[in-house]
Amino acid sequence: MSKIRSVVRFSAQFGIDPVALDAAGALDPTLNVDTAPFIDPLLLEHSRHPEIFEGARRSYEAHFTTSIKLLDASRSKNDTAWRNAMRLLSFPEVKGTCLGYGTGSVVGSGSGPQATIALMETARDIVSLGVPATMRSAAMSASGFSSGPSAVKSARACPARAGSP
Repeated sequence: MSKIRSVVRFSAQFGIDPVALDAAGALDPTLNVDTAPFIDPLLLEHSRHPEIFEGARRSYEAHFTTSIKLLDASRSKNDTAWRNAMRLLSFPEVKGTCLGYGTGSVVGSGSGPQATIALMETARDIVSLGVPATMRSAAMSASGFSSGPSAVKSARACPARAGSP
């Protein structure tokens, strides 16, 4: 694992007082290596910012509701519903977020194909068991649906891209 040699903070790069950022409740991320904090989807509804507790939460729920419906409709791996669920549940690294665990750069791998397939199979198992929609989020989280900070931050960043619910 490489070591950080020269950390470049947002505040230094743009000439902003780091104390002012802290007072505003804003993160002063590193720009040349990943920042470890991530977005916990279970806390979206508790945000004090309407664009998060309303908009982001609604987007998150719509994204995963669609994914669950597709997995429910899928009759075999690689059918149309399965492929579309895979597209929605693949979370590549979003450049420029600087969130994750990289210590030498901000270039990451996101969820990757193996984690995506594991996520889909677990989600499909939960759906096929007839778990009520109101319990699916908790069941999927408990079973690894949200598998760690790096995957979670990629998942949260990706639904914001154009064309996602």
